[in-house]
Amino acid sequence: MGGARIPWIRITRLTKTQSVLTAASVIGAIPVFWHTPLFLKSSIPASDVVWIVAASIVFAFLVIRSGGSVLVAMVMHATNNAVTGEYVSSLFSGDDVVLQGWVRATMWSVIAIVVVLVAGRSFTTRPQRELSPVEPVLGSA
Repeated sequence: MGGARIPWIRITRLTKTQSVLTAASVIGAIPVFWHTPLFLKSSIPASDVVWIVAASIVFAFLVIRSGGSVLVAMVMHATNNAVTGEYVSSLFSGDDVVLQGWVRATMWSVIAIVVVLVAGRSFTTRPQRELSPVEPVLGSA
């Protein structure tokens, strides 16, 4: 599937020590790094940085709510790429491409905000560590 999707396999591990929101942001940074050469060549607009991080939050919600399955997030990612990347983006040229990128980034940001609000504290709170019982040390007297 490509390097941009590999981090989703690790989301459930990250959420054992971090909030889902933090884990999603960390995972969102990986595809941003992955796409850096495309940003530098201006092959994709800078608005995609915002889109990638916002989409990472939405994808994290889908992975966590589906019990750790990346299938729904991968299908959503592929659908987004097929529709906005291949179909809709080809309808724009020049400055309209930049505007379309920011509209998409804004749309995904709004969806990410709604996800965070709907998920509530379970999405933004760091998990509590389970304290393991301390075994008494038996010493010889």
